[in-house]
Amino acid sequence: MAGLNGKGLSAKVVIGALPSGHDISSIQINHAEWNYLLKKYVDRNGNVNYLGCNHDQQKLVDYLKAFFEKVLKDTWSAKEQLAYYINLYNAHTVQLILVNYPVKSIEDIDKPLTTDFIKVGD
Repeated sequence: MAGLNGKGLSAKVVIGALPSGHDISSIQINHAEWNYLLKKYVDRNGNVNYLGCNHDQQKLVDYLKAFFEKVLKDTWSAKEQLAYYINLYNAHTVQLILVNYPVKSIEDIDKPLTTDFIKVGD
């Protein structure tokens, strides 16, 4: 888990495909701000407009705060846990690039994923 210190965090094991449909549970983290940023700053080819995203950086910071306020629990469904880890990692990676902006690629950052750069919970 490059960049993520997952010590003590829950991770369900799923054998085979995740079941289709919605899990019956309350939404643990609202991903609306992240979805907004993705729709606004990521093109159809997956290219991110970091300069534009930099202007909306407060939305990203606010979204990342949700991960500190609602730490992953064993009671969350496998889908919720998967969304948690994927979105946490991707949002923090965008934040890492913005902190080091202007860079053309994450590869331009010295050893970007070799140390823990995401802290969640204790």
